[in-house]
Amino acid sequence: MVKKPWDYKWSSTRQHMMIETGSLIKDNYPREFIENWKDFLNTVSDDGDIRLLQLHERTGRPLGDRMFIEKLESLLNITLKKKKAGRPKKDK
Repeated sequence: MVKKPWDYKWSSTRQHMMIETGSLIKDNYPREFIENWKDFLNTVSDDGDIRLLQLHERTGRPLGDRMFIEKLESLLNITLKKKKAGRPKKDK
């Protein structure tokens, strides 16, 4: 049997779906945009979306537009944008 996000005891999905209350989550922002969480989570994504999510999961970099990434960098005071691959070239 494949587990769903709401099957996991510590999943925030449980609060968003109002299965339980009183968790540490204070922001219900996603609930304002998603009327039915169960339907939303059962929606099948196309292969392109899945590959994009897997890529960002593998690299550990957040998925979002330039403005979103820059805001995160500012808030966290770290660099999140992809850097040029390889060693830096030595100055001559």
